[in-house]
Amino acid sequence: MNKYMIAYLPSKEVSDYVTKLVNEIAEKFDEKYILENPRPVHVTLKSPFEFEKVEEVESIVENFVKTQKSANIFTGDFEEFRGKVFFLKTNFSQEAMEIQKELIEQIRVIKEIRIDRYAEEFTPHLTVGYANSQESYDGIVEILEKTPNPDFDFKFDNITILKKVGNAWEIHKRFEMGDSAHASVSSDEQK
Repeated sequence: MNKYMIAYLPSKEVSDYVTKLVNEIAEKFDEKYILENPRPVHVTLKSPFEFEKVEEVESIVENFVKTQKSANIFTGDFEEFRGKVFFLKTNFSQEAMEIQKELIEQIRVIKEIRIDRYAEEFTPHLTVGYANSQESYDGIVEILEKTPNPDFDFKFDNITILKKVGNAWEIHKRFEMGDSAHASVSSDEQK
């Protein structure tokens, strides 16, 4: 059984910014988890699930994006939850929030995929670090307090299926919104 996740991948500019911050925090505080479990910068739309027939998910997502138009997103403040996960808040417009909600309703038809509380109570964010001790928590807070909040305005223009390969998450297939290029690109096609 393979493990997948459905996500939104932000623009290169946003991704480069977050990647730089993730690496700075991880290296400074010897945060092995984020370094040893790499993943593309993303906003999780549907948390990880195990599923064998990914073609069913691909078909739903491919048909869904054809009916959607990209929507606005902008960045907010740095925040944290559970006393250890630090993130850059991504403020989805009402249209973007509706896209995620409708996507979950489409995925719900696959009975083998459980729709969890995270998908129902969607809080879009870009993870920038994990604290593995009180010392690293305090240090990350200090770094983020000194880091100006970035001012990114970007588009929710894709829905991407990520696949867990070893410890890493890789792009399995990316689908562009209906008003973007209709192409979908799988990880095999990118190589």
